[in-house]
Amino acid sequence: MERAVLSRMLIEVRQAAGVNQDALAELLGLTQSEVSKFERGERAMDVLRLRTWLGALQVEWTRFAVALERELRRLDTLATGAPPLAATASSATDAPSPRADVARSQWIGIADR
Repeated sequence: MERAVLSRMLIEVRQAAGVNQDALAELLGLTQSEVSKFERGERAMDVLRLRTWLGALQVEWTRFAVALERELRRLDTLATGAPPLAATASSATDAPSPRADVARSQWIGIADR
């Protein structure tokens, strides 16, 4: 589940930045095929590559990490029916709603470029 969430968010970030796979590949020194494999979850992405990826798209690393964690917690909650163990009252209240797809680019920092 985690890799699928990361893959979806990588695609959303790229699209929100208005960058296609070819352009991102050029920025990263990869092929379009490699970008596609990362986005489909066929290749694992380590933290350093993720940091470089986000930097190429001018997305703030910490905001992306927070957004990813919130989404994973939300999905954990849906799957188990119980609140996440590490959740606090403040993190539960400021988490984006499931309908936040349109605003996703804003809460992961793309609007802050």
